[in-house]
Amino acid sequence: MIVQGFRFSHPIRVRWSEVDAQSVVFNPHYLTYADIAVTEYYRAIGMPYPAAFDVDVADLYARKTQIEYHASARFDDVLDLYVRVS
Repeated sequence: MIVQGFRFSHPIRVRWSEVDAQSVVFNPHYLTYADIAVTEYYRAIGMPYPAAFDVDVADLYARKTQIEYHASARFDDVLDLYVRVS
């Protein structure tokens, strides 16, 4: 699936250790998934993190994170995570 405005996506499969007693992904894991996708994005564009940022030119940090849930992810689901710079 292609999402308009995005050129990069990274799939992640939900692991058993990431689901809770209700059999859905425990919500903090979504931010871990986002971090993994950003890391893979920088790797894909030839700037593997953190090596590309070891010089005193730039640093990356999250100023704000916000997640809007549309549906629960469950064990063994494959999530396509889309990343772009805006």
